[in-house]
Amino acid sequence: LLLQAVHFTGMVAKGVPSNVRILSRIDSLEESREAGAQQILARLDRLPEDMTQSMLDRIQVSGAHPLIEPRVQSMISSAVDGLRDALMAEIRSMREHNSRLEQEIAQGDSPWPGGTRGIDGYMSWTWGGRI
Repeated sequence: LLLQAVHFTGMVAKGVPSNVRILSRIDSLEESREAGAQQILARLDRLPEDMTQSMLDRIQVSGAHPLIEPRVQSMISSAVDGLRDALMAEIRSMREHNSRLEQEIAQGDSPWPGGTRGIDGYMSWTWGGRI
């Protein structure tokens, strides 16, 4: 059947046409260019940090600390952590205090010195010998 097709059309395969090879080469060049562009962009993104680190390694100033983003983030993070810990300690202290007051009130003890609890549950204090 193949021989008949060749004989019928007169066409003979001679390999890959040159325009297909050229297109394949252009595609590989395009992929290579894109990969190179991505590498360049990645290096440009790192450039400010690399320059800062290089300058800090070469230039020393006595008593000065460089203000760079990671250091600022670290300082803010530690300040936030300290504030959170202090607030949580204060909240725990207030909860414990409120819990003690609730227990004293439930037991009928007076949380306010000198006061007496009446039949209706209200507190009263004497003022100059009078109620």
